[in-house]
Amino acid sequence: MRIKRVLTIVFALIATGICFEPNVSGQVVKVAAPNAEIQPELYSQIMVALGANVDAQQFAQTHGLTVAFQFNGVANTWLFNTANVASATSLTTGLQGSAGVNWAYQNQASLNEVNSFVPNDPFFNNPAPPNDFGGQWHLGNNLNTLPNVNVAGAWNNDITGAGVMIGIVDTGVEPGHEDISANYSAANTFDFFVNSATQVMHNGDRHGMAVAGVAGARGGNGIGVTGAAPFAGISSQKVFQFNAAASSAAFANATLFNSTGGSPTIHVKNHSYGIGAPFISTPGEVAALATSAAAGTIHVTSAGNGRGGSGEDSNKRHLNTSVNQITVAALGSDGLFASYSNFGADVFVTAPSNSFNAGTLGITTTDRTGGLGYNAGAGGDYSNANYTSTFGGTSSASPLVAGVMALGKHVKPNMDIRLAKHALANTSIVVNAGDGTTSSDGGWRTNAGGFTFNQNYGFGLVDASSFVNFVAANDVTPLVIASSGIINVGAAIPDNNLTGITRFATNSTAGLMEEALVSINATHTFRGDLEGFLTSPSGYSSRLFFRAGADSVDNLNWTFTTNAFWGEQALGTWSVRMRDVFAADTGTWSSFSIDWRMGSFAAAVPEPATASLFGIVALTFMARNRRRATARPVAA
Repeated sequence: MRIKRVLTIVFALIATGICFEPNVSGQVVKVAAPNAEIQPELYSQIMVALGANVDAQQFAQTHGLTVAFQFNGVANTWLFNTANVASATSLTTGLQGSAGVNWAYQNQASLNEVNSFVPNDPFFNNPAPPNDFGGQWHLGNNLNTLPNVNVAGAWNNDITGAGVMIGIVDTGVEPGHEDISANYSAANTFDFFVNSATQVMHNGDRHGMAVAGVAGARGGNGIGVTGAAPFAGISSQKVFQFNAAASSAAFANATLFNSTGGSPTIHVKNHSYGIGAPFISTPGEVAALATSAAAGTIHVTSAGNGRGGSGEDSNKRHLNTSVNQITVAALGSDGLFASYSNFGADVFVTAPSNSFNAGTLGITTTDRTGGLGYNAGAGGDYSNANYTSTFGGTSSASPLVAGVMALGKHVKPNMDIRLAKHALANTSIVVNAGDGTTSSDGGWRTNAGGFTFNQNYGFGLVDASSFVNFVAANDVTPLVIASSGIINVGAAIPDNNLTGITRFATNSTAGLMEEALVSINATHTFRGDLEGFLTSPSGYSSRLFFRAGADSVDNLNWTFTTNAFWGEQALGTWSVRMRDVFAADTGTWSSFSIDWRMGSFAAAVPEPATASLFGIVALTFMARNRRRATARPVAA
């Protein structure tokens, strides 16, 4: 259908004297054919501004017209119908300059179009050899067969993040960087490591610069790269120095900074960091997330780069278990989960980044200036050391999604974390459809609500264009929360037994699921032996946490989050299962509780600006199936 539509448009343009030809850079541009002239279609209507004392009905009767409507809020200005186009043309000529008429013009089809953002940044497309690094393939450049977040549709509607401020909670951002300075906001920047409004940058502080470029480098300036949200503001909340982290209070402060109250000035925040060890509690930082999210700020976090270690399940990272953020896993350019990317029931979506699989590409973004970054020394990649093609990790996947969130805020400033999640769950795309790895929790499985989920990828690859269309067309119903309360178990967990032990809890509140939160308390001599599962009344099961043979710490007291039941009916009896999958160490399951979070999306009444840009697109989207598993090509 998409190819057919494009061909239809091309043929129509050829018929009106428009042709396409490549420019010197190989891009296709639209040029008018010699001596071609485009004329708008004329209508059988006349718009007339009448004098103050002229009666519109009498005027219409005198000239053989009928009233179509009066211009909104404009005194004595009208649109009149005539018998046909020729009559309208003739009458318009006669009315111009006549008594009682201030002006008169024939109505016609509008040829106005939205001013689209088209990047002209030299490293956006795949640079020619020897610098053949793929450019910004993750956004959807000329290597568009690679998995990407498909920003073109949003950019074509001039959705660029303008008016939205992104906060980079990281190692700092250089205000004078050539591709950052135009977007940089000093007023929204603070150095929490040294507790100063003046940011202190040291030679080792390079990570934040690369992160900032992925989210919001200034695009369309003919320099370097573009971010996913090329006209969003960029601010720095510095919490690291020489890779040393500030205190937890500083992180909580950075999370809250200019992101609470009635009018937060930072609308999206990115957190490309985490704790590698499992089950480390940071309650102050999690509470700060909740406070900031309640004010409407969207927080995006990286899932982590610990696959293969004791902390590879991101549901064991406190920040990632919060319902007030979006956890992002990483996808390689080969269409497979990145070799390092954490997994878990808390993962919401995946976004492109580097991978260590053979033949995969890195992420091209901004770098520290003067050779202080990833592109340092003679072994650097781009000849301009202010950019790098070697960035990656979930540290890069997360700000890519943060940039997409800024596009959503551009479309609907009051978009909150729940609407953002509903939009992502409904529009993200299945990748690596045949994935059956152990970490996936059974591969791609569709729940009773019609949503397909995989713990390696969450709901799938982010699609920015579909995301903003969904946000424009929808709102969310009020959140409903039901709780089981604490249910005592007090039973031994069978050792080295895959069946384990199961207990039940009933939810008597009807509603469609968002997240389920399960708190588990157990005593055990080697908690890495344990795995937990939650099963809904429909029979759909989600692994809450995965075993970790290297995690020899005693006991378990943790709240796990799962997104896998999104859209299912919450009413009914649920079960929680605990099992010990290794021999020797033993333990007791003490208690558990379940919180069911419920709500759904609902069609919004479009605001005027939204309707003008997205009315047709949004209505078309709503008429389609809710989930688009194979809407556009991605690598297998």
